[in-house]
Amino acid sequence: MNLDSRSDERTGAGQPRAATRWRGLGLTAVGVAAFALGAQTLASASAPTSAPSSAPSSAPSSAPSSAPSSAPTDPPEPFDYANYPASVTTSRRCDSKLVTNGRFAVISASTHKRVWEGASLDQAPRLHTGDTVEWRGYKTSAACGWTPVSLALYHKPIAGWDTRLDQTLWDSASRPGQSGRVIRVTVAADLCGPYQLDAVVGQPLPIVGAHGSFYQSLYRSHQSDSRSMYVGSSVNDAGIDCTASGTDCPGAKPVVDVKAPA
Repeated sequence: MNLDSRSDERTGAGQPRAATRWRGLGLTAVGVAAFALGAQTLASASAPTSAPSSAPSSAPSSAPSSAPSSAPTDPPEPFDYANYPASVTTSRRCDSKLVTNGRFAVISASTHKRVWEGASLDQAPRLHTGDTVEWRGYKTSAACGWTPVSLALYHKPIAGWDTRLDQTLWDSASRPGQSGRVIRVTVAADLCGPYQLDAVVGQPLPIVGAHGSFYQSLYRSHQSDSRSMYVGSSVNDAGIDCTASGTDCPGAKPVVDVKAPA
Protein backbone atom coordinates (compact mmCIF):
# COMPACT_ATOMS: atom_id res chain seq x y z
CA MET A 1 0.00 0.00 0.00
CA ASN A 2 1.05 3.59 -0.49
CA LEU A 3 0.78 4.04 3.28
CA ASP A 4 3.68 1.60 3.80
CA SER A 5 5.87 3.29 1.30
CA ARG A 6 5.29 6.71 2.87
CA SER A 7 6.12 5.28 6.31
CA ASP A 8 9.38 3.86 4.99
CA GLU A 9 10.37 7.20 3.54
CA ARG A 10 9.66 9.00 6.87
CA THR A 11 11.18 6.41 9.41
CA GLY A 12 14.07 4.93 7.44
CA ALA A 13 14.89 1.34 6.55
CA GLY A 14 16.09 0.29 10.07
CA GLN A 15 12.64 0.15 11.68
CA PRO A 16 10.25 -2.83 11.40
CA ARG A 17 7.47 -2.49 8.76
CA ALA A 18 4.66 -3.35 11.28
CA ALA A 19 5.70 -0.62 13.74
CA THR A 20 6.01 1.80 10.90
CA ARG A 21 2.45 0.91 9.72
CA TRP A 22 0.88 1.53 13.15
CA ARG A 23 2.77 4.77 13.60
CA GLY A 24 1.58 5.86 10.18
CA LEU A 25 -1.97 4.96 11.08
CA GLY A 26 -1.65 6.95 14.34
CA LEU A 27 -0.38 9.98 12.49
CA THR A 28 -3.21 9.63 10.00
CA ALA A 29 -5.82 9.50 12.81
CA VAL A 30 -4.34 12.62 14.37
CA GLY A 31 -4.50 14.35 11.02
CA VAL A 32 -8.13 13.37 10.52
CA ALA A 33 -9.04 14.63 13.99
CA ALA A 34 -7.24 17.88 13.37
CA PHE A 35 -8.99 18.27 10.04
CA ALA A 36 -12.40 17.65 11.66
CA LEU A 37 -11.63 20.19 14.41
CA GLY A 38 -10.61 22.72 11.82
CA ALA A 39 -13.77 22.17 9.81
CA GLN A 40 -15.88 22.60 12.94
CA THR A 41 -14.07 25.83 13.77
CA LEU A 42 -14.66 27.16 10.28
CA ALA A 43 -18.35 26.21 10.47
CA SER A 44 -18.80 27.98 13.83
CA ALA A 45 -16.93 31.00 12.54
CA SER A 46 -19.18 31.27 9.49
CA ALA A 47 -22.46 30.78 11.42
CA PRO A 48 -22.77 34.37 12.78
CA THR A 49 -22.40 35.85 9.31
CA SER A 50 -25.67 34.26 8.09
CA ALA A 51 -27.90 35.59 10.89
CA PRO A 52 -27.30 39.32 10.40
CA SER A 53 -27.67 39.02 6.64
CA SER A 54 -31.14 37.46 6.82
CA ALA A 55 -32.60 39.76 9.50
CA PRO A 56 -32.13 43.13 7.83
CA SER A 57 -33.18 41.87 4.38
CA SER A 58 -36.64 40.72 5.46
CA ALA A 59 -37.66 43.31 8.06
CA PRO A 60 -37.12 46.65 6.30
CA SER A 61 -38.30 45.47 2.86
CA SER A 62 -41.88 44.70 3.92
CA ALA A 63 -42.55 47.96 5.78
CA PRO A 64 -42.21 50.48 2.94
CA SER A 65 -44.30 48.39 0.52
CA SER A 66 -47.37 48.48 2.77
CA ALA A 67 -47.14 52.19 3.66
CA PRO A 68 -48.29 53.72 0.35
CA SER A 69 -51.43 51.56 0.17
CA SER A 70 -52.73 53.00 3.44
CA ALA A 71 -51.67 56.59 2.74
CA PRO A 72 -54.67 58.97 2.43
CA THR A 73 -55.44 60.51 -0.96
CA ASP A 74 -56.40 64.13 -1.49
CA PRO A 75 -60.09 64.70 -2.28
CA PRO A 76 -60.91 66.30 -5.64
CA GLU A 77 -60.88 70.07 -5.57
CA PRO A 78 -64.32 71.72 -5.75
CA PHE A 79 -65.21 73.65 -8.88
CA ASP A 80 -64.25 77.32 -8.60
CA TYR A 81 -67.64 78.91 -9.22
CA ALA A 82 -66.68 82.17 -7.52
CA ASN A 83 -64.01 82.94 -10.13
CA TYR A 84 -65.85 81.61 -13.17
CA PRO A 85 -65.12 82.03 -16.07
CA ALA A 86 -61.52 82.95 -15.25
CA SER A 87 -61.17 79.52 -13.60
CA VAL A 88 -61.69 77.70 -16.93
CA THR A 89 -59.79 79.90 -19.40
CA THR A 90 -56.09 80.42 -20.09
CA SER A 91 -56.68 84.05 -21.09
CA ARG A 92 -58.98 86.71 -19.66
CA ARG A 93 -59.66 87.90 -23.19
CA CYS A 94 -61.19 84.61 -24.29
CA ASP A 95 -64.98 84.40 -24.64
CA SER A 96 -67.61 83.14 -27.07
CA LYS A 97 -67.02 86.09 -29.45
CA LEU A 98 -63.59 84.65 -30.26
CA VAL A 99 -64.98 81.28 -31.40
CA THR A 100 -65.84 80.25 -34.95
CA ASN A 101 -68.83 77.99 -34.41
CA GLY A 102 -68.27 75.35 -37.06
CA ARG A 103 -71.06 72.82 -37.57
CA PHE A 104 -73.14 70.49 -35.41
CA ALA A 105 -74.68 67.13 -36.29
CA VAL A 106 -76.92 64.48 -34.72
CA ILE A 107 -76.24 60.80 -35.40
CA SER A 108 -79.18 58.46 -34.81
CA ALA A 109 -78.68 55.52 -32.47
CA SER A 110 -81.00 53.34 -34.57
CA THR A 111 -79.61 54.04 -38.06
CA HIS A 112 -76.06 55.19 -37.17
CA LYS A 113 -76.48 57.93 -39.78
CA ARG A 114 -76.64 61.70 -39.57
CA VAL A 115 -80.25 62.79 -39.22
CA TRP A 116 -79.43 66.48 -38.93
CA GLU A 117 -76.56 68.90 -39.54
CA GLY A 118 -76.42 72.65 -39.16
CA ALA A 119 -74.48 75.71 -38.01
CA SER A 120 -76.81 76.56 -35.12
CA LEU A 121 -77.31 74.11 -32.28
CA ASP A 122 -80.73 75.50 -31.39
CA GLN A 123 -82.09 73.97 -34.60
CA ALA A 124 -81.14 70.42 -33.61
CA PRO A 125 -84.01 67.92 -33.38
CA ARG A 126 -85.16 66.20 -30.22
CA LEU A 127 -82.59 63.70 -28.98
CA HIS A 128 -83.26 60.06 -28.10
CA THR A 129 -81.40 57.54 -25.99
CA GLY A 130 -78.13 56.55 -27.67
CA ASP A 131 -78.06 59.47 -30.14
CA THR A 132 -74.70 61.19 -30.58
CA VAL A 133 -74.15 64.91 -31.05
CA GLU A 134 -71.02 66.11 -32.88
CA TRP A 135 -69.32 69.49 -33.01
CA ARG A 136 -66.68 69.95 -35.69
CA GLY A 137 -64.97 72.77 -37.57
CA TYR A 138 -64.86 75.16 -34.57
CA LYS A 139 -61.85 77.41 -34.04
CA THR A 140 -60.85 79.77 -31.25
CA SER A 141 -58.79 82.92 -31.71
CA ALA A 142 -55.11 82.93 -30.77
CA ALA A 143 -56.08 85.20 -27.87
CA CYS A 144 -57.76 82.19 -26.23
CA GLY A 145 -54.54 80.22 -26.07
CA TRP A 146 -55.36 76.58 -25.41
CA THR A 147 -58.65 77.26 -23.66
CA PRO A 148 -60.94 74.29 -24.50
CA VAL A 149 -64.42 74.29 -25.95
CA SER A 150 -67.04 71.84 -24.73
CA LEU A 151 -70.36 70.13 -25.36
CA ALA A 152 -72.30 69.76 -22.12
CA LEU A 153 -75.56 67.82 -21.67
CA TYR A 154 -77.71 68.77 -18.68
CA HIS A 155 -80.73 67.30 -16.96
CA LYS A 156 -83.42 69.94 -16.35
CA PRO A 157 -85.60 69.62 -13.25
CA ILE A 158 -88.60 71.24 -14.96
CA ALA A 159 -89.74 72.35 -18.38
CA GLY A 160 -88.85 75.95 -19.09
CA TRP A 161 -86.12 78.07 -17.52
CA ASP A 162 -85.85 79.06 -13.88
CA THR A 163 -82.55 80.44 -12.57
CA ARG A 164 -83.52 79.44 -9.03
CA LEU A 165 -83.27 75.76 -9.96
CA ASP A 166 -80.12 73.80 -10.71
CA GLN A 167 -79.42 71.94 -13.93
CA THR A 168 -77.12 68.94 -13.34
CA LEU A 169 -74.33 68.07 -15.74
CA TRP A 170 -75.04 64.59 -17.14
CA ASP A 171 -72.29 64.16 -19.69
CA SER A 172 -69.71 66.31 -21.48
CA ALA A 173 -66.69 66.32 -23.77
CA SER A 174 -63.97 68.94 -24.30
CA ARG A 175 -61.18 69.64 -26.79
CA PRO A 176 -58.54 72.37 -27.04
CA GLY A 177 -60.17 75.27 -28.86
CA GLN A 178 -57.45 75.58 -31.49
CA SER A 179 -57.34 71.86 -32.29
CA GLY A 180 -60.54 71.72 -34.35
CA ARG A 181 -60.93 68.04 -33.40
CA VAL A 182 -64.41 66.52 -33.34
CA ILE A 183 -66.27 66.66 -30.01
CA ARG A 184 -68.91 63.99 -29.37
CA VAL A 185 -71.47 63.46 -26.62
CA THR A 186 -73.83 60.46 -26.52
CA VAL A 187 -77.17 60.48 -24.73
CA ALA A 188 -76.97 57.95 -21.88
CA ALA A 189 -79.78 55.49 -21.17
CA ASP A 190 -80.38 56.90 -17.69
CA LEU A 191 -81.10 60.45 -18.87
CA CYS A 192 -84.82 61.07 -19.00
CA GLY A 193 -87.11 64.06 -19.17
CA PRO A 194 -86.24 67.67 -20.08
CA TYR A 195 -82.65 68.37 -21.11
CA GLN A 196 -80.41 71.13 -22.39
CA LEU A 197 -77.33 70.67 -24.57
CA ASP A 198 -74.84 73.56 -24.47
CA ALA A 199 -71.84 74.43 -26.64
CA VAL A 200 -69.53 76.57 -24.52
CA VAL A 201 -66.05 78.00 -24.15
CA GLY A 202 -63.95 76.44 -21.39
CA GLN A 203 -64.61 73.40 -19.22
CA PRO A 204 -68.34 72.83 -18.54
CA LEU A 205 -70.02 73.90 -15.34
CA PRO A 206 -71.01 70.97 -13.08
CA ILE A 207 -74.10 72.95 -12.06
CA VAL A 208 -75.89 75.62 -14.04
CA GLY A 209 -78.11 77.48 -11.62
CA ALA A 210 -78.25 79.16 -8.24
CA HIS A 211 -75.76 76.77 -6.62
CA GLY A 212 -73.32 76.92 -9.53
CA SER A 213 -72.92 79.60 -12.15
CA PHE A 214 -74.12 80.57 -15.64
CA TYR A 215 -72.53 80.63 -19.08
CA GLN A 216 -74.22 83.90 -20.05
CA SER A 217 -72.98 87.01 -18.31
CA LEU A 218 -76.42 88.53 -17.79
CA TYR A 219 -77.10 85.86 -15.14
CA ARG A 220 -73.76 86.59 -13.43
CA SER A 221 -74.46 90.23 -12.65
CA HIS A 222 -73.01 89.85 -9.16
CA GLN A 223 -69.57 88.99 -10.58
CA SER A 224 -67.02 91.37 -12.06
CA ASP A 225 -66.12 89.04 -14.96
CA SER A 226 -68.74 89.86 -17.58
CA ARG A 227 -67.58 87.54 -20.36
CA SER A 228 -70.11 85.26 -22.02
CA MET A 229 -68.97 81.66 -22.55
CA TYR A 230 -72.18 80.59 -24.28
CA VAL A 231 -71.87 79.52 -27.94
CA GLY A 232 -75.24 77.85 -28.46
CA SER A 233 -77.74 75.39 -27.02
CA SER A 234 -80.47 72.89 -27.82
CA VAL A 235 -83.32 72.80 -25.33
CA ASN A 236 -86.11 70.27 -25.36
CA ASP A 237 -88.74 70.37 -22.63
CA ALA A 238 -90.45 67.23 -23.96
CA GLY A 239 -87.15 65.58 -23.18
CA ILE A 240 -85.90 62.05 -23.53
CA ASP A 241 -88.65 59.44 -23.73
CA CYS A 242 -88.04 57.09 -20.81
CA THR A 243 -90.43 54.49 -22.26
CA ALA A 244 -88.44 54.27 -25.48
CA SER A 245 -85.22 53.55 -23.57
CA GLY A 246 -86.90 50.89 -21.42
CA THR A 247 -86.11 52.77 -18.22
CA ASP A 248 -88.01 54.77 -15.69
CA CYS A 249 -85.44 57.48 -15.08
CA PRO A 250 -83.32 55.23 -12.81
CA GLY A 251 -80.41 57.60 -12.82
CA ALA A 252 -82.27 60.82 -12.20
CA LYS A 253 -80.02 62.88 -9.97
CA PRO A 254 -81.27 64.94 -7.03
CA VAL A 255 -82.09 68.53 -7.87
CA VAL A 256 -81.53 71.38 -5.43
CA ASP A 257 -84.63 73.54 -5.35
CA VAL A 258 -83.79 76.95 -3.93
CA LYS A 259 -87.36 78.14 -4.10
CA ALA A 260 -90.23 76.23 -5.59
CA PRO A 261 -91.63 78.01 -8.64
CA ALA A 262 -95.00 79.67 -8.07
